[in-house]
Amino acid sequence: MSVVLAVLGVFCGLAPYFLIGNMVKELLKGNQEFSFYLTQCLWMAGCADCYFG
Repeated sequence: MSVVLAVLGVFCGLAPYFLIGNMVKELLKGNQEFSFYLTQCLWMAGCADCYFG
């Protein structure tokens, strides 16, 4: 069980960096859909909640 929680913690710690990279990529492509950025921010908030618990 502790291994699963450790892997989940690592994932939750790294996921926001990938999400931000995806957001920057979409900004550079000219994506102006607010819903996309809101969804990405909600995923980051979920990861932060998981990480900081």
